[in-house]
Amino acid sequence: MGAWMRGPLRSMFEEYVLSKDALMGLEVNREVMRKHFEEHLSGTMDCSWGLWIFLSLAIWEDTHKGKALESNILFQ
Repeated sequence: MGAWMRGPLRSMFEEYVLSKDALMGLEVNREVMRKHFEEHLSGTMDCSWGLWIFLSLAIWEDTHKGKALESNILFQ
């Protein structure tokens, strides 16, 4: 996972997580998130699994945001 976050998932993390002020309506401290990401990229720390959680949540939100209300899933 660490190598993936430094390689093929790096640009996705920057696009889906670091470019947002909030995930699922909760504020993201981009400065702290960027710090942890840079520590991971430099090899100082292995933050891959924690970063993966944020990336997967951001991708899920981007893919499904609003669909629950549109399809009335919450009210069935």
